Amino acid sequence: MKFLILLFFVFQSFLGFSQRGGGGGGGGRSGGGRQQNQSPPKEDNKDGNILEETNIKEFAGLQHFDSKLVIKELKIKIDEEKETIESLFGIYNNRIKEIEKEDLLLIENTDLETRIIERKAIQDKDIKAMFEAKRRASIALEPVTNKTLEAKKVLNQQLEAKLSAKSYKKWLKYFEKNYQIEKPPLPKENNSGDNSSGRPPRR
Repeated sequence: MKFLILLFFVFQSFLGFSQRGGGGGGGGRSGGGRQQNQSPPKEDNKDGNILEETNIKEFAGLQHFDSKLVIKELKIKIDEEKETIESLFGIYNNRIKEIEKEDLLLIENTDLETRIIERKAIQDKDIKAMFEAKRRASIALEPVTNKTLEAKKVLNQQLEAKLSAKSYKKWLKYFEKNYQIEKPPLPKENNSGDNSSGRPPRR
């Protein structure tokens, strides 16, 4: 009888140890689950860049130029060219501020409507809805975009006239890399003659 009781306690001790070991394994699996949440499978992330809220001002080309940063990036050494860039960028940035004031209501309404649709699309991981939201924003903001494209066109014409050919070529390369406007295609009837990239004409 004593032997049976002893055997029972030994079995209970062994069972308890096994359960603790299993619990540790379960903790490991739980940790693995957290790692999966932090780094979802690639198929879940492949469209992550699309499923991001649109910056409406940048989307419409309402971008301000930092003359000091541009001078540094382009490695402009001639004082006269530095002064030219600072002066023309000042005029351009003021024009962008004017456009923002002129179309403030349109910009704010488009921003609100686009944000509502995009947040729902992000929640549902609905790429089609995200694309449609950007397309609709592009159509709504076309009057603003046209003004910003015209402002950039004027700026580039003035820079071409004032800068050396070498400095202007550097500027065009920098401009195309950092300030082009990327928009989804508009309906065919709105697409004729539309320079949606925001690129200045090549010389």
